[in-house]
Amino acid sequence: LIGQAGEVTVEGAGEEETGLLVGPGQVEDPWNFWVFEVSADLDFEGEETEKSQRQSGSFEARRTTDAWKMEVDVRGNFSRDERELEDGESITDDRTNWNAGLLMAYAVADHWSLGVLGGAGASTRRNQEFGADGAISLEYSFFEYEEAPRRSLTARYDVGMTYFDWEEETIYFETEELRPQQAMRLELFQLQPWGESRVSIDGRQFLNDLSQWSVSLRGDLEIRLIRGLQLEIEGDLELLEDQIFISREGLTDEEILLGRFERPTSYSYEFSVGLSFEFGSIYNNVVNNRFDRGFGGGGFN
Repeated sequence: LIGQAGEVTVEGAGEEETGLLVGPGQVEDPWNFWVFEVSADLDFEGEETEKSQRQSGSFEARRTTDAWKMEVDVRGNFSRDERELEDGESITDDRTNWNAGLLMAYAVADHWSLGVLGGAGASTRRNQEFGADGAISLEYSFFEYEEAPRRSLTARYDVGMTYFDWEEETIYFETEELRPQQAMRLELFQLQPWGESRVSIDGRQFLNDLSQWSVSLRGDLEIRLIRGLQLEIEGDLELLEDQIFISREGLTDEEILLGRFERPTSYSYEFSVGLSFEFGSIYNNVVNNRFDRGFGGGGFN
């Protein structure tokens, strides 16, 4: 089934009455089929002339039925670096970055889904004081959704508008702008007893300038340690030709040493390891693979 469902065992029932897949209205679920996920990380380090701290957290809420999928995702982080210079003076670098996303998707056919995406965010390193986006999305599943609750191969196309409010004027002489944008994704997903894995290829392009594009290859691995607790491993490689956020004023030596802003580059990569804890409805244990990951954040992030 494509909906979030669970197994119900009725005391004293025969074999034919156990292992039932249920949906809304069939059981009394105090969570109303909502699942919540919260994570947090703290990191402190220092020495005589330097010290730093990192704090990050995320909140995700999702509810899935056989026809609808709704998700809210909020993530943020704060960092502070303090360094003492040779002349005795100290410099402090504070950064606060966040993004939020909303997804509402509807199952229109066995192989097709239609979605509405929205988001907002800010990023010090990307010269982005604020950003917001909205898009309409169409997804095709190479397997019928109800036949592939534990694996999927999907193709997706998004088209919409993105607004940027830049902290500093960009190399394109912009302080704020509204741009049409399209995005495409091919994704393979598998769910196993030990966890789940996902590999995707993503492409984005600004429709007002087709020479501004990016392509990324990403892999995720989640391993269940104990009930509700998961080890998460992620990797990402990206080719970039759409760095419209680069400041026209350039960077000072101090900003480069601090890594305060992203610098012009033709590629980037990332690798991370973390833990997350999940709780909520016990009937929400089958993954609906419609519109997995990738919505909102002020730029289809």
